[in-house]
Amino acid sequence: MKATTAAFIFGIIIIAICSAWILTSRPADPAGTATPPVPTPELLITTGTTSPIHSPAATAASTVVTTTSHPVTTTTVTPIPTAPEALVSAGKARDHFLDIAYSPTNRLERFNYTAGQEPLTISLIASDRTDTAFLLATIGDFNEASRTVKLSEKIIEEDSGANILITFLPESGLSTVGGKQVFTYSGKTVATIYGSKIYISSTVKGDARNHLIARGLYYRLGVTGETARYPDSLFYAAENTNTRLNIADKKAIAILYGPALGDGMTLEDLRKVMYFP
Repeated sequence: MKATTAAFIFGIIIIAICSAWILTSRPADPAGTATPPVPTPELLITTGTTSPIHSPAATAASTVVTTTSHPVTTTTVTPIPTAPEALVSAGKARDHFLDIAYSPTNRLERFNYTAGQEPLTISLIASDRTDTAFLLATIGDFNEASRTVKLSEKIIEEDSGANILITFLPESGLSTVGGKQVFTYSGKTVATIYGSKIYISSTVKGDARNHLIARGLYYRLGVTGETARYPDSLFYAAENTNTRLNIADKKAIAILYGPALGDGMTLEDLRKVMYFP
C-alpha cells in the first residue's frame, strides 16, 4: 500500500516537471518574421524654429531660434494713415474762420463779390527776383480756395493804382510809415499795413520774408486775426515762418470768400447763413 502511494506521488512530480519545461521552452520565430519594434520615448523640442541638422547647406541657409526661460514678445504697431482733410471737420473749419477773419473786429473785412468782377490786381515794388515766384504761388493758393473773388496772376512791377500794393523798404523806413497793422520778427518791426498798401523790410530774407508777403496779402484780403489752434497755420499767433496755407486755412478762406458772405457782416448776419451750435 505504501509502495503504491509513493509511486503515485512520484508520478505527479514527474508530470509537474514536464509541464514546467513545456511552458518555459517556446520554439524560435520562423525565419523572415519581423520582431515588433520597441517604442522609444518622444523628444522634447525646445527651439522656436527647427532646421535640418544633417545638411550643411540647409543649416547655413536657415536660422535656429532657441527659446529662453523668459521669452520676450515684441509687437510692432503700424500707424494708420489719416488724410489731413479728415482732421478738420466742418465745425473746426468754422471755428478757425471765426478766429482768423471775424473775432479781431467782430465783423468781416473782405472784398465784396460782384458778378463778372475782374480779378484783383497786385503791384510789387522794389522786390527781389524770388518774390514774384512766391507771390504767384500764394495767389494760386487763394484762387483755389476762394469761390468768388480772384486775384490776377499778372503781377504789376510799378505803382499803377493796383488793388493791393506790396512795397519793400529799408528797415529804417518802416518807422516813418505807421499803419493799421504792424508785424514784428525777432523783436523788430518788419512789416506794416496802411490801407491797401503793404510795406515790408527789405532786409528780411528767406521764409521770414515769404511769410510777410503772404501774411500781408491775406490781411488785406480780410484775414485780420490769428489762431492758437494750428501751429502750421499761416496765421499762427506765435512767431513763425509758415509760408503756405494748411488744410484748416484753406477751408476758412473758402468760408470767408463764399457766395453768401460779404464785407461788414456781424455775428448776427453770419448766423443767418451759417450754423452755430
